[in-house]
Amino acid sequence: MNSEIYESVWDALADTEQEAANLKARSTLLYEIRKAVQRWGIS
Repeated sequence: MNSEIYESVWDALADTEQEAANLKARSTLLYEIRKAVQRWGIS
């Protein structure tokens, strides 16, 4: 079995560099949205 080392989990999951970049951007956006909602102090 060959092991591959990837720069990020998104690189491992994506078939292309463009798809990996898209996943990274979406992840960052969702993380920032989550932080903003948490600052609202609602549950």
